Amino acid sequence: MTKSPFAVGVSLFHRSRPSRVYHVALAMALLLTVGCRQERLWYGIQVQLDGRIKLASEQPRCGCLTVGNTTDGVLRLQSVQGGQLLGEAALKPKEISSFRFDWAGTSANASYLISVSTPEGRSLDARKTLSVETHPVWTFCDETLCEYGSLMMNLGDRGR
Repeated sequence: MTKSPFAVGVSLFHRSRPSRVYHVALAMALLLTVGCRQERLWYGIQVQLDGRIKLASEQPRCGCLTVGNTTDGVLRLQSVQGGQLLGEAALKPKEISSFRFDWAGTSANASYLISVSTPEGRSLDARKTLSVETHPVWTFCDETLCEYGSLMMNLGDRGR
């Protein structure tokens, strides 16, 4: 009795199916891929419990930080990134001002911190001394309506 050509085809198809080892390896690869930690750049504006303002924009866009001095005295704002002082600004009593900021760099925790103090250097709590707009609109940096100003929060835009 001769074998039909279909029997050979079925037999070849059966042998060409992936082995159990292949399936196990594929499943492990998928698990490892899903289990890998994906770093996402943080962005937004937060007034923190320590009284500082944390901010970074959505890369590659910029935002405007709008703050208002709610006190009867002059406030000094200082911007810092990675422990490095970037700039300072003074807000007169009841003054409202806006400052452009970018994404602060490419590391997952890159952000700017703004501290508030008296002109003499006594630390103040931003939650008690400033009104802060915490919902910025992200726009291309050259289309943003505010300027970087003296806080100089443009490390990402400068390529750092």
